[in-house]
This record gives sequence, structure tokens and C-alpha cells, in this order.
Amino acid sequence: MPCADVIPNATAFCSGAGKNPQCQVKSCDVGFWAASPLTCLAVTDATCSPCQTDANCPTPGDKCLGLDGGKFCGRDCSAGNLYGDVTCGAGFECTEGTEQCQPVSGSCTCLEADAGE
Repeated sequence: MPCADVIPNATAFCSGAGKNPQCQVKSCDVGFWAASPLTCLAVTDATCSPCQTDANCPTPGDKCLGLDGGKFCGRDCSAGNLYGDVTCGAGFECTEGTEQCQPVSGSCTCLEADAGE
């Protein structure tokens, strides 16, 4: 198996496409996603991280949402998402229509975990 263990966090195969054969991602390990034919990156939950566009939210499927006068990353909770889970953490709910985990409070600056701080 010439491509075994060549790409971290991936199962790779030898691609003969192009001038030079090379090992490419066939599938990524659980908790990782294919960022390119040569790289698997970790799924990162950035819920409530500030953002300007969807591209600022590190995991594909996560969206930049307008919440409480600011813009914050949601977390994809649709079927087949990269997290492998359609449930949201405590204090968050999967909002119908956007299919994004959002704070039940509607605010990323006032979360249940902040305990009134």
C-alpha cells in the first residue's frame, strides 16, 4: 500500500490523473473533512465566534448569522453534516430554515454558560 499513512487523518489512494501519480484523499477520518485532494482538516465547532461571512466559520456547512446586533458563526445541524450529529449543545437549538445551532437566548453575548456574568 504505497499511499498508506501518507496523508494524516485520511485514507488515501494513488491517483494516476495528471503527469505524475500522487497520493490523494479517498476519505477523511471521523472528525475531519477533505479541504483539498491532499489534506484533511479537523471539524471545528466555532459556534458564536465572531464572523463577517460564512468563510470565517471554519467548518463547511456552518453559516455566519446575524444575532443580537452582531454576526456570529452557527453550527450546521442538518442531516449529513460534518459533525455527524444533528443535535446542538446545552443552551443551543437547531433553528428551522437555517439548520444552524443558535443560542436559545438569541444572543452570543449572553449565553447560559455565562451564568449571568
